[in-house]
Amino acid sequence: MMNPFAPFWGNESFLAAASGDEPSSLRASAPSKETAAFSKNDWVQQSKHQSCFKWAVMTTIFAPTTALQRAAALSDDWCTVVVADTKTPVDYMQQAQLTSNHSAKVVFLSVPEQERMAQHHGSVASRVAQFVQQIPWRHCARKNIGYLYAIGQGAKFVFDFDDDNILNLETTKMGVTAVVSPVANETHLEDVRVAIVGEKLALNPHPLMGATLTDSWPRGFPLEYIQDVESHGTVAVTESMYPMSRIGVVQYCADRNPDIDAIHRFTKPLPMDFDRSIGTSPLLIPRHTMAPYNAQATVHTSQALWATLLPFTVPGRVSDIWRGYFAQALLRDLDLALVFAPPIVHQHRNVHSYLADMKAEEDLYFKTRALLNFLRNWKNEEARKIPARMEALWIDLYERGYIEENDVYLAQLWLGALVEVGYCFPGIQ
Repeated sequence: MMNPFAPFWGNESFLAAASGDEPSSLRASAPSKETAAFSKNDWVQQSKHQSCFKWAVMTTIFAPTTALQRAAALSDDWCTVVVADTKTPVDYMQQAQLTSNHSAKVVFLSVPEQERMAQHHGSVASRVAQFVQQIPWRHCARKNIGYLYAIGQGAKFVFDFDDDNILNLETTKMGVTAVVSPVANETHLEDVRVAIVGEKLALNPHPLMGATLTDSWPRGFPLEYIQDVESHGTVAVTESMYPMSRIGVVQYCADRNPDIDAIHRFTKPLPMDFDRSIGTSPLLIPRHTMAPYNAQATVHTSQALWATLLPFTVPGRVSDIWRGYFAQALLRDLDLALVFAPPIVHQHRNVHSYLADMKAEEDLYFKTRALLNFLRNWKNEEARKIPARMEALWIDLYERGYIEENDVYLAQLWLGALVEVGYCFPGIQ
């Protein structure tokens, strides 16, 4: 494909912008003081949730579920943002029937509120407004607005979850029943098992995490490897404490009805759990290989919040998996790890047509291995900071047919919106 894009994060002015200065052009002129003030002080209501530095983010078209109830009941340092779509009940929060304490920690971004976010204020549209305008309705990528909202509120951790993935309950040392926190320890993970997998393009985490069905694999794992025992990997060493500063993403497994593809669902019986006697502790994926992670029960740490962006020119069944693979090509440049962790959720899956899922997953079946080959060898040393490198990668992915043109524009606007709401990108190692 011809490249229709004029990279803007690849020049010095935008590299400076990623460090905190205002960009000089981003498919439009720089935001005025008036529009920048709107996006930072009006759209991002800093004073409302000052105590929340952990945010749970979901989008839904359904009535409130137990998944929302549990997220809203997390500890006081957690808040939740729910991104509505055109089919979401307009009285969603009334239907939720949350307690006053819980409802105070839930932000519901209604359709009218999102339309207001997309409006121009002043002579030039803010990056936030342009970004919101770019995302289509009736796609899981509306969730991107929730990520940006949380980041603008000062999130240090984002728990990316679905309305059918329900956080488990636990009994505390004080004998109180509480919702299991997706970030139980902000400084480190304990007893992290470091996997090795030879030179394989991908590691299948299910066997080492204790999947109770034999030869199971997660959605997005290359089909060519599902019978390859070597792709299961082995544990090389266990580190008693692994710092969160070296972790970008934590993917939690899910019991009962986990995230598997339609082929798996057609050929293997459910339910399926993860045996704690096997998958006893977190599993670190080695940097030279990759594993598919989703948007159903996943934590992004502060240094990887830029990686939450979901593409929208591919089906929803592909979007989060592509996002995860794209991100891993950049996480390695930051020396940040992907970790799989034992379940803290169980899934009561919304009604799906397996045949429709299979059709939507075609890119996963037929393009994943080639994508991983490309990402393993991808380098761009001219792009010296994450915004420039992310832009360059997404352009290259467009040129190879993994995403379409509008996703590159989305990524460019996303990077500008992150700068506008005050996000500080991590430095490349």
